[in-house]
Parts: sequence; structure tokens; C-alpha cells
Amino acid sequence: LKASGVMFAALGRRSLRAIVPVSKRAFVRSMATESASTGRIVVLVNVEVLPERLDEFVEVMKKDADGSREEPGCVRFDVLRDPEEENKFCFYEVYENEEAVEFHKAQPHYALWSEFKGSGGVMSAAKQILRTHDFQS
Repeated sequence: LKASGVMFAALGRRSLRAIVPVSKRAFVRSMATESASTGRIVVLVNVEVLPERLDEFVEVMKKDADGSREEPGCVRFDVLRDPEEENKFCFYEVYENEEAVEFHKAQPHYALWSEFKGSGGVMSAAKQILRTHDFQS
């Protein structure tokens, strides 16, 4: 599936992996050490976008995802799309620690998403924050 020049790949029956592949990055040693004891932070955001603003949303999220993936402390930033309801998305974000989350929220690419949401482009949004757990401990 392609929208506004952005490729989406199927991830099973109800979701798509989007917007561009996640790049591998070198992690800051202090962040890795801290995350080993406290667990990484996972942010799940489910959004329903106004259908008439889908193209704008895709462009905003491409910029946000690209910028986020370059941040120190951002382990993963995926945008998933429901293949049956094309205006429903889920953001799957993983950060080394809370400082990385706060850094993310202070970036210009995050502001694009925040402004889009604030402008009424999102019909509904729900956020869940989780921590990874090391079952070997």
C-alpha cells in the first residue's frame, strides 16, 4: 500500500508496518547502562485521523518518524496502519529511559505531530506507557 509516496508493508491481518525502515544506531553507553536496571520505556499511541486529512497526517508522521529514529535514546519508532480502516494508526515507540522521552517531546519533528493533533486532525487518541521487563533477572 502506498500513500503520498510513503510505502506501508503488511504485518498480519489487521496492521501494517510503516513509514520507513528503522535504522540501526549506536546507543549512548550511559543510557544503555541505566535501561538495563530500569527497563526501556514503550509508548503505544492509537489514533484515528480525520479521513480528509490522511495525506497531511502521513507527511507529518514521516517527518516525525524520521527525526525520532535519529534521536539518541530512541530505540524504535514504528507507525502501524490498520489495513481495514485506513485512518487508524498505532505508534510503537521504544526509548532507553525517561530522559530520552523528554528529549523526544522537545524536538521540532514532535511539534509537527503535536500541532497536527491540536489542529483537530485527530478524531481520537489513546496513549499507553509501558516498561520492558527482563524475565532473566
